[in-house]
Amino acid sequence: MQSSSVRSATSVGSRSSDSSRRGTMEFFPLRMMGTVIGGTAMASNLGMATGPLAGGLIYDSFGSYMWLYVGAWGIGAFLIGLTFRPMVKEQAEVARAV
Repeated sequence: MQSSSVRSATSVGSRSSDSSRRGTMEFFPLRMMGTVIGGTAMASNLGMATGPLAGGLIYDSFGSYMWLYVGAWGIGAFLIGLTFRPMVKEQAEVARAV
């Protein structure tokens, strides 16, 4: 019999993975699910494996966590910038007219 803390920790983990799967299912067709879930699992595991090593090396090199935060903000800003689509010429003309 599992203790309540083990059951609650397990249920919390399964909820977060269920919600990420639901989000994945909204944006990708069913025939690509294996590829998408495999790719996201690989990327998250690679990040969890290399993140502490990279963070430790940066901290040891610069003696501060500042550059870790600067790098995280820079990567985040770059990725947010990738989500915006460039305006097509007709859309730009309509936007100017309004």
